[in-house]
Amino acid sequence: MKIPISVKKTEVSSNSKSMQASPSGKRRAEPDEQCPLHNKPHPLRNCRGFRSKSLEERRAYLKENNICFKCCASFTHLAKDCHKNVQCRECRSENHPTALHPGLAPWISETPVTTREQGGEQGEEAPQAVTAKCTDICGTTVRAKSCSKICLVRVYPAGQREKAVKAYVVFDEQSNKSLARTEFFELFGVTEGTAAYTLKTCSGVMETTGRQANNFIMESLDGKTHIPLPTLIECDMLPDDKSEIPTPEIARHYPHFKRVVDKIPAIDPSASILILLSRDVPQAHKVRERCNGPHDAPYAQRLDLGWVIVGEVCLGRAHKPEFVNVYRCNVLSNGRTSPFDPCTNSLHIKEKLDTPEQHRQFLGANASEILFDGKDGLGKGVFQQTPHDNKPAMSVEDKLFLEIMDNEVFIDDSNSWVAPVPFRQPRRKLPNNRAQAVKRLLTLRHMLEKKPDMKEHMIR
Repeated sequence: MKIPISVKKTEVSSNSKSMQASPSGKRRAEPDEQCPLHNKPHPLRNCRGFRSKSLEERRAYLKENNICFKCCASFTHLAKDCHKNVQCRECRSENHPTALHPGLAPWISETPVTTREQGGEQGEEAPQAVTAKCTDICGTTVRAKSCSKICLVRVYPAGQREKAVKAYVVFDEQSNKSLARTEFFELFGVTEGTAAYTLKTCSGVMETTGRQANNFIMESLDGKTHIPLPTLIECDMLPDDKSEIPTPEIARHYPHFKRVVDKIPAIDPSASILILLSRDVPQAHKVRERCNGPHDAPYAQRLDLGWVIVGEVCLGRAHKPEFVNVYRCNVLSNGRTSPFDPCTNSLHIKEKLDTPEQHRQFLGANASEILFDGKDGLGKGVFQQTPHDNKPAMSVEDKLFLEIMDNEVFIDDSNSWVAPVPFRQPRRKLPNNRAQAVKRLLTLRHMLEKKPDMKEHMIR
């Protein structure tokens, strides 16, 4: 008997990617064609109503409607599968579109409208607008943003300016040799000059090898400064955090940086951090001008290669750091720094006696003042200390020897000193050496048989 099998046919729409079937079977326009929030013929990514919502509300709306978080223009794919290139028009970031820019929309006032500006009407009190300016600098990251001495320059071989490339350089006065990444050597085709060198970092000392580049010129963006570079050694252990590069947006939020806003270049996404300039290029480190500001604010310096900003630039100062850059890894019990973890199998005890009278329970007052400094009284009430504590003591056998000599040494009738042999007590039984004595006797007899004269002299 055959078992009946029943199936339900499922139809898959073969329309273009810009269409999606709704539960009712009707065509559903993509968010880039019709705004799903207002059902109007304008893209969702340009919708002012959608942009006016908070970032959490916008994200929740995209998630509920299965809209791509990256482009905000399609129901048919997710952000991880999106191949569109997006750029925020407000912060120039390539990580999110303008519709998902954090913070308030540009057309929303940061200050509440006063009663005078409303014409004196008494109505509902308008809610006060709350802004988070720190998101303009730090973005959506949970850690504070900090800037270091990083500058955008042009680098090219001497006499070949047409081969110039833009690169970021890091200024480090704690290094004694300038370094360059492997990418730098690949860009200019440097293949010769490999040499061994010793690299000393916080992690320890290591022997490594790398190529060396010579006869390179470093030029500022305005073309006014040209600095010959020393020999660059190949090393990939260079700082590579592009979030620490100063930007005009950072300078715009600090009053004492207003005059340098237009002098700091925007982030160049095509340029990488390729060079670390050490103190072997003193001209590059010299400060020609500076902007200090308040004590707890970041400061700016004008170097020959351009302006740099140094310090924590977070406006709110409320971020939790994810990573901490330190030169000192661990502090041992003796106060020295070490990259190794300290031993946990150690015990440190410190006892503080309350009164000086406790120091004198076992010693006199003068001895106590000499032996103890009053800072650490460990053991003063447990062990009696004397000036002879650090001297080596006699062993048990030494004491027994002295006792034997004291009790058994005497002067005999001939007025001579007589002393016993100080054997160990109790004396051990001597071993049986008969075999050794017989062997020596046979050897002597054999020798005398060969030498009659010697035998005659010995017998006499």
